[in-house]
Amino acid sequence: MAALVHDLKTPLIAANHLLEIVRDSDDLTRDRRVTLVSRLTTENQALIDLVQRMVDAHRLEREQVLLHRQETSLAGLVAAIAERIEPLTRDRGVALVVRGDASAEIDPKELERGLYNLLSNAARYARSRIEVDIFPGLVRISDDGPGLPEPLERLAQPFSGRPVEIAGKRFTAGTGGLGLYIARRVLEAHGGRLVTEATGPGGTVLLAYLGKRAG
Repeated sequence: MAALVHDLKTPLIAANHLLEIVRDSDDLTRDRRVTLVSRLTTENQALIDLVQRMVDAHRLEREQVLLHRQETSLAGLVAAIAERIEPLTRDRGVALVVRGDASAEIDPKELERGLYNLLSNAARYARSRIEVDIFPGLVRISDDGPGLPEPLERLAQPFSGRPVEIAGKRFTAGTGGLGLYIARRVLEAHGGRLVTEATGPGGTVLLAYLGKRAG
């Protein structure tokens, strides 16, 4: 719990510092104020995302995932996620390319939750580009980031006490793996799995298999 609280404190401390600058500076230009507020919004969103991941991971660790399947366009689902993470990709100058389409009998809410975690992770660490290729029963996500710091099987665990370093950022409570854990559990609930095709200094390729009822 102490380690988890540490990770929660990081964006809160940063946001508080930015608020103090806005409060104490009498000569802020409009551009400077917009920049500070944008950074504040980013820190608050990081906090919201972390809390949501903790809630999701706790639920998925303790409960069976109940699916409400319906025929769904995977390209449409990915497009909705791309729109959600657009502020992050825009701010970091990362291009997101989506190719292909397929329909699948999945729970769109749960699968969106799982794929969102994979794509938002990629958006945080990609240097310039993310590619999503959609095939029947498979979503392939590649980025040109620094690669995974540990094997996927070790990273994708809930609330691990091991410290993890990703792109120079240290996650004291293992919260850096929460998104991967959520995606893995969601895919397993669908009868699928999450697999590393490749990872290294040139980037990472993850394969999200959707199971036998995807097509």
